[in-house]
Amino acid sequence: MRRSKENRQVIISISGCYGENNIGDDILFMALVRGIRARLHDCTIVAFTANRKNTERLLVREGIEPESVRTVYSGRWGLFEPESPPLLSILWIFQTFRWIHRSDLLLIGPGNPIKDDTNRFKLLFYLSRAVIAYLLKTPYAYIGVGVGNVTWRVSRCFFKIFGNRAVFISARDLVSAEKLSELGIDGPKVISLADLSFCETILPSFPENERTMAPSIIGLSARHFSYKHFPENIIKNYYDSLISWCKWINSTYGCKFIFFPFCEEEHQSDFPAYDKLSSKLEPHSIRIEIYRCQNFSELKSQIAQCDLFLGTRFHSVLLATQQNVPVLAISYEEKAYKFMKEVGLEEYVIQIEELSFELLKHKWEQLYRNRESIQQNLNIIKQQQADLASRYFDLIVQAVEKKIHGASVSW
Repeated sequence: MRRSKENRQVIISISGCYGENNIGDDILFMALVRGIRARLHDCTIVAFTANRKNTERLLVREGIEPESVRTVYSGRWGLFEPESPPLLSILWIFQTFRWIHRSDLLLIGPGNPIKDDTNRFKLLFYLSRAVIAYLLKTPYAYIGVGVGNVTWRVSRCFFKIFGNRAVFISARDLVSAEKLSELGIDGPKVISLADLSFCETILPSFPENERTMAPSIIGLSARHFSYKHFPENIIKNYYDSLISWCKWINSTYGCKFIFFPFCEEEHQSDFPAYDKLSSKLEPHSIRIEIYRCQNFSELKSQIAQCDLFLGTRFHSVLLATQQNVPVLAISYEEKAYKFMKEVGLEEYVIQIEELSFELLKHKWEQLYRNRESIQQNLNIIKQQQADLASRYFDLIVQAVEKKIHGASVSW
């Protein structure tokens, strides 16, 4: 039995790629939690996460009482929950059905991009949360999704059926919204917004002319690729180009490099990329400092100290943008290119397949020459993206009101 409308606490469940030691996903999780609590002060949030202890540690680190967010293992890594006694760990199955049934709204995402080269098990796992909600008659929505090319018939049919039964589907960019329409999702359900991380954008706190001198600190984000991602020649060229670029930057400016690892999950860790770059540069007396994230506020502050940024990880590009740091992006997936193009910065992005030291040097010189005008543009971009991102929570509140009070909602 569902509870009566009177004197009841709103329950919102969220399910995405949480608890996996990925800064990008963790930032999205925190933005979602804070945004919901800001709009629905007394609501209960239930987070389905790949690792409850990781998520609870994150909440404490970011200044949120872990008791205010209930965590349930999502089943992401199999039947048994990591870091939990085997017999107790399978209770997540019961807890999943219990909390989704009790919820006023299930938010699915942000998480795995919906596209052909996403692992099929992960894709179906991500999409299938909607099946449980549908069977339990709980309203659900896909939030902040990214969509690429989808030709696999199973995912196309699945998403068309359950996507059209969602309360709404918000996309993180215009191209993803267009792709959703191509999948046969009803137009009014699809809303093109921005990345959730822009909900917590910090507006610039320094004079516009502060970074007019030669750069002294350059931020760097790199990702380690395996041969399942790209052919050997592309991976080798990626590292060779970065190493040559570091040598050239050092000889030209003599500035300090700071490496920002964005993922510590075992199979996707950025530390092997750092080790590889460091081992090749140390013999040339070029040192790369590594930043260890203490909390997201400090991370943003540290990125803000950089004069320029070279980013491979998607959210390193976004955070540099949000801190008014001119950034050159190396795009290994569509999402970085789509973002840079949508905000009018596509001339400052290089596809990894086209990467070379010569092109990297040329684009970097262009970035350096135009850094002041880029910073001015970033002020406008941040405000536009922040306004779009705030709409996520308008949609959530409207969906909850419709569920509880039967109010008419227009997206």
